[in-house]
Amino acid sequence: MRLHTLIARATAVVAAIATIACSSNEPAEDNGKIPEQPNVETRIISKIIVTDEANSWWYSFTLDYDEEGRFRSITQADDYSYTVTDMEYTDNTIELTTHNSLNHTEQKSWRLNDWGYVTFITHSWYTEDYDDAGELKQSYEYDDNGYIKVSTTNTVKTYYGNHYDEVNNITYTWSNGNIVGSRYTTISNGVTTNNVWNTTYAYNDKPMNVVNLDINAIVECSNYDIQIWNSPRYGLDVANGLFGKTNSNFITKTTSEAVYGFRYDVEYEWTYDEEGYPTSCKVEYSSEDTSGEESEETYLYKFEYLD
Repeated sequence: MRLHTLIARATAVVAAIATIACSSNEPAEDNGKIPEQPNVETRIISKIIVTDEANSWWYSFTLDYDEEGRFRSITQADDYSYTVTDMEYTDNTIELTTHNSLNHTEQKSWRLNDWGYVTFITHSWYTEDYDDAGELKQSYEYDDNGYIKVSTTNTVKTYYGNHYDEVNNITYTWSNGNIVGSRYTTISNGVTTNNVWNTTYAYNDKPMNVVNLDINAIVECSNYDIQIWNSPRYGLDVANGLFGKTNSNFITKTTSEAVYGFRYDVEYEWTYDEEGYPTSCKVEYSSEDTSGEESEETYLYKFEYLD
């Protein structure tokens, strides 16, 4: 089971992305300002390979960029299948076309604000066999410095004739150019639930600007919860700066606790080459559920460059 799907906090929906619109920013309330960093040559990541040796599986992302350094195409592959997403840019719009090894094609259109950040996403779906229909809306708010501060997912659906209305809200705390905390809350059918998570993040002092992507968003076990639901790209949209300014340093630890007793801790061990560029990250995940049962998993991320 992939690390990204271990923490099931919100209702995942099979859906197509429809409309993304702009929203206004509010005054900054954090210390997210990026500290000065030394001038370095930024290397371009061309491929990311993820392995779980314990369960003998792997998958990879091959990345192609346009002349402005934006994703032109992303290819996800494993031993059995592949998915290719092509991205075309116009003024404040990204047109995405996804096709896979099953000959399924899907088209999406994202509209961005003036900074180039996603602010609103709508998914709609209908499945006749399960009387399953609904709409999922995601909104993202940024402060005046361009850091994400609130992510909200609102799901209204019917399933086997039952009605659900759920709001998941995540607020973020920034310091020295890094996300250092988040709080996740859930309101179900108008009632605040005990599905409340408090998470802290720690970093080293190595500058992230040695690479062109914020690869924290890829290796962090839930992609900071800043993700497009039903996206196969596992944090790459966040890593490429579509959801605000990216982190300044490399993540080293995540600690997350739910008020109902579940807890998980993640350690990130980075390996760098002789010039200081990251070559891999070993992610060690451990959790303890409400009964005290513990579990552990380990994943390895490897990074390849254009040069």
